[in-house]
Amino acid sequence: MKKRQIILVIIILLIIGIVIWIGFQKTKILSGIESKLNSISNSQLLPENTNKEEKEILFFSGLVMEINVQDNFLIIKPEGKGNTIKVSVEEDIKLSKISFSTTPNEDGSFSPVETQIKLSGFKVNDRIYVKTKRNVVDRTEIGIDDIEYIQIYP
Repeated sequence: MKKRQIILVIIILLIIGIVIWIGFQKTKILSGIESKLNSISNSQLLPENTNKEEKEILFFSGLVMEINVQDNFLIIKPEGKGNTIKVSVEEDIKLSKISFSTTPNEDGSFSPVETQIKLSGFKVNDRIYVKTKRNVVDRTEIGIDDIEYIQIYP
């Protein structure tokens, strides 16, 4: 009987030893992987196109701060920004005002009405939407070739 108990204890100790040895091997492997990951620079992990300048925004909205009919431009303060943007305007650019009809539809709702206007139709503090053909990020001036349309909205 004692011989069986000794063999059983030896087998249990062997199993415990194997489990401990496997645990140490896993720790070595994981620490090796961690050191390799730490040696890789952040620029290799991040995609290359993370620069702020590479975002493309083709529209903005804001308030009209100044209207210069003689020189054909608007000064606009974009929503959420502290700076202003000078937007050049010419006759070919679609300028419109969105309003709601005064008579309700059959379902009781009011439909938007778009009216073509000229630069002289803008007023200071009008809320406007500017759709552009080129990126507007970090720009302080937008030329006539960059604008698709400008709308005053309610």
